[in-house]
Amino acid sequence: MKYEKIHACRNDCCLFRKELSDANVCPSCGMSRWKIPKNSKKEVKNVPVKVMWYFSPIPRFERMFRSKETSKLLTWHGRKREVNDLLQHPKDALSWKKIDNLWPEFGSEPRNLRLALSTDGVNPHGDLSSRYSCWPVMLVTYNLPPWLCMKRKFLMLTALISGPKQPGNEIDVYLAPLVDDLKILWHDGVECYDAYQDQCFRLKAILLWTINDFPAYGNLCGCTVKGYHACPICGEKTSSIYLPKGRKMAYIGHRKFLPRHHPYRKQKKVFNGAQELELAPEPLSGEEIFIQTNVMHIEKNVCANLIGTLLDIPGKTKDGVKSRLDLVELNIRSELAPQVGEKKIFLPPACYTLSRAEKLSFCKTLSELKVPEGYSSNIQRLMSLTDLKLYGLKSHDHHVLMQQLLPVAIRGILPKHEHSTRKDVVYPSNYTDVNGIIKLLNRYAMNNMEDVDMIRIPMNELIFGSDKFVYLAREDLLHYCGMVEIGYMCILAYITCLWDKCDCAKNFFVIDQSKISSHIKDRDLRSRNLANQLEAVNLEQKVLIPYNTGFHWMLHVIDLRENCVYVLDSLRSKVNEDIHGIINRVETWQAKHDLQRYRSTPKWRPVKCPRQLDSVGYGYYVQKYIHEIVHNSSTSITNLFNTKNAYRQEEIDEIRTEWTAFVSRFV
Repeated sequence: MKYEKIHACRNDCCLFRKELSDANVCPSCGMSRWKIPKNSKKEVKNVPVKVMWYFSPIPRFERMFRSKETSKLLTWHGRKREVNDLLQHPKDALSWKKIDNLWPEFGSEPRNLRLALSTDGVNPHGDLSSRYSCWPVMLVTYNLPPWLCMKRKFLMLTALISGPKQPGNEIDVYLAPLVDDLKILWHDGVECYDAYQDQCFRLKAILLWTINDFPAYGNLCGCTVKGYHACPICGEKTSSIYLPKGRKMAYIGHRKFLPRHHPYRKQKKVFNGAQELELAPEPLSGEEIFIQTNVMHIEKNVCANLIGTLLDIPGKTKDGVKSRLDLVELNIRSELAPQVGEKKIFLPPACYTLSRAEKLSFCKTLSELKVPEGYSSNIQRLMSLTDLKLYGLKSHDHHVLMQQLLPVAIRGILPKHEHSTRKDVVYPSNYTDVNGIIKLLNRYAMNNMEDVDMIRIPMNELIFGSDKFVYLAREDLLHYCGMVEIGYMCILAYITCLWDKCDCAKNFFVIDQSKISSHIKDRDLRSRNLANQLEAVNLEQKVLIPYNTGFHWMLHVIDLRENCVYVLDSLRSKVNEDIHGIINRVETWQAKHDLQRYRSTPKWRPVKCPRQLDSVGYGYYVQKYIHEIVHNSSTSITNLFNTKNAYRQEEIDEIRTEWTAFVSRFV
């Protein structure tokens, strides 16, 4: 395999190639190209101070197509295969499809290559020190089947950047030869022979992604990955503080990424002493993500920190004197503040502090676990019951520990609340589990709809009369699929769905909330609008009024025969004075004077309905209330509810899935 040795500036300013191939000094910093011995001031000609090895990928791409077997594999993605909503191959990704749409000529040729670039620093001397850092640059060919593209045979070394120091933000200087070759492959292509199809064609390629850990992510894309604004998604809105004792940055705003109804958002004591009310920033779409961080490294670091803290390993634990002093600075967890004695500083035990017997039990559990061959390393060999430490864990071992073995090992050792929290962290939460049909609708709205586009859904004429429609905008679909607070049209679409499925008009009547909304300033007009709608109600029908108070949704159910109003408020707050006044002023109540139980004003009955865990109303609970009432029309409302404290996320997702399936019919 041919390669090219390219001399580099000692300060990583440039490569001595092309017009600089004969230069002796760097044009940027003026440093000599040649090496100077330690005990001498004279340059040693023809001995460069720094060298990179470049292996052009173009000849190797041509060689891959000369093999019949490999050439056939490179077009695997273009042949018929089973396709579902899962990401089985990079071809299923939005960025791959976006390339096909933007450049159909490129996408129509399955032999054109889709590449990913990966790089990171390694120590070639085999030790774990960071005194020498060498950076290999690899290319991955994603045309291959998923079970082959990451095999060693098909990983392509394109550059080797020598040390001893890492290139850092100047890595673009060393990638220049590769960029030149990629430009050739993209613009003009190269003539290539395909042994499988026995023909010549013009081979082109595109670099779609890079894969790396978080520090290398900052080097490759030029964004900030440390300091106060280290989050590439939050940017300047990153929640961060500097810990003066530990001399580290702490990123405390992670709860904003939880669903808005998650109980952790309201907890103060166990976090930073404040509730988290901010919303997460909008996630990047599949079209915007071109650089993917290596989750393996992140998971490894988290697992190492957890084990180091549980076993109180010196140098690995995150619960030391400096950490406790930072808690004092933040004015939280006063019970964990260090206690200064005459000769020593005493650290009060935390809920996760283990005694030696508990540490021994934890280590024995891990060492005695029996797992299938190839599942992980032999943890028994890596566990020292004398030192109570784990040695030589690989990244995959950390993954297995974090995802599956750690909850087993700590069972019965940590307090119940700590164990349940660790389990929540280890296992994927149902809060983010979204049905496939919701993902499809979300994808459609993001890729196929503009902000001005609307989905028109004809309403059942028994709801508001004939020729009525529900109009859903792109924003409505994205909010509904993303579990964000929804608008009136989304609730109206679900009512339309129920009226199409069930014979609801016989037992229920829906009030048009837009005609009694607080946006109408004239309260008398709102009362008249309500009275006019109630004129069409018979005494056998219950009246449903979904109503937005301005900060959350609630449901009012009017029973004319009982002359009462049932209030279903997921926050169980006081009766809203605005809607209370509108309903009490309705003249229609006086029109029902022939009722035996007639009262001049209706009786208000708050219902102990399932309660939301957060302080903001999405509108999904109102949909669930309507669903329960419609499907249990013979049951009284007070008996129907008053059974649970909150709905499980799976129950809410059933409503969301039903809504999405109905709306998808009109896409």
